[in-house]
Amino acid sequence: QALADQAAADEVIAKIDSIGEVEYTDASKAKIEAARDAYDALTGAQKELVTNYDKLTGAEKSYADLKADAEKPDEPSQDDGLCKWCGKDHSGNLWQKIVGFFHNILYFFAHLFGQR
Repeated sequence: QALADQAAADEVIAKIDSIGEVEYTDASKAKIEAARDAYDALTGAQKELVTNYDKLTGAEKSYADLKADAEKPDEPSQDDGLCKWCGKDHSGNLWQKIVGFFHNILYFFAHLFGQR
């Protein structure tokens, strides 16, 4: 039984090692999920033989962080003086300032109702 447990653990160790550098791609996600599924299928005794489990959890966290960064909406920073609604500069003539004013209102209500 000990040999079978070690063989099962070795397969999972190899899957975890095959993850490599984590990227926000379908291929990277598939490798992480395959390693997680393989680990979860092990018995308690077999899980104890997996020596690189921290690498799997680290890969899962890295992928989640990359996903969160990729899905974060791009917004102009408030320090650059650009409109938060359209990203343009409205500091010119009176008409541009009026447009900027209404864009600020649109931006406020869009955030208030979670639409942008």
